[in-house]
Amino acid sequence: MRKKSVFTLTELLVVIAIFSILAALLLSALNKARDKAREIYCLNNTKQFGYAVTVYSDTFDGFAIPCIFGTSSQYSWIDYLRNDGMNDLVFKCPSMSSEECFNPYGGGSLPYSVTDASYTMNVIAKSAWNGAGITSDPDRSAGWGDNSTNPISLKKIRDPSRKIYIVDVLKYDSAYGGFFGSSDATRIVSYLETDHGPLPFDAGADRRDVGKHHSAGFNALMGDTHGELIKESEPDQWVVTTDL
Repeated sequence: MRKKSVFTLTELLVVIAIFSILAALLLSALNKARDKAREIYCLNNTKQFGYAVTVYSDTFDGFAIPCIFGTSSQYSWIDYLRNDGMNDLVFKCPSMSSEECFNPYGGGSLPYSVTDASYTMNVIAKSAWNGAGITSDPDRSAGWGDNSTNPISLKKIRDPSRKIYIVDVLKYDSAYGGFFGSSDATRIVSYLETDHGPLPFDAGADRRDVGKHHSAGFNALMGDTHGELIKESEPDQWVVTTDL
């Protein structure tokens, strides 16, 4: 009679262990592929912003789009582009849940207002650099607007390809403390909101609302309207104009 072969308990455990390792490796690869797809999707969002702000500038005498429109009834650039036909999903990074997004200011004067957004504009105002290591005069330097409502003329920009325009804000990390909703949708003014210092950075007082959620960096629309993954930003990348 032929002897019937059976698995011993040890062999069975070895097979289970091998399958577990293979499953873990496959899951890790799938997670990395998913995160990369979200990173690319987010970068494509910034490129769509680039097309839109270029059309705006061509229409309005070469001025950048303002961060905030109106005086008595204000609404954000996000609401403006949504009202101009941009899809809601473009304003939300796919890596973030609705709870991790902010509700842009205003929207009351438009028929529709975006409620879940995860992108903010670099409009650091003059005298609002809070000790950032820029080489120009902090009292005369600005982002893409002298303030939230006064955009700059594109003719004043030097080296636009390295100037940060619009960025996706940080996915909430408990290491920073506080609450994600404290992000400022109108401007980048301090280290407690969207920072304008160099990456990498440490948690704490010098935290920023960009970075570390896409391959340890953040996606940005640059001044020449190309999208870029930034892992190490420099303070002067946030300085768009300086009044001499």
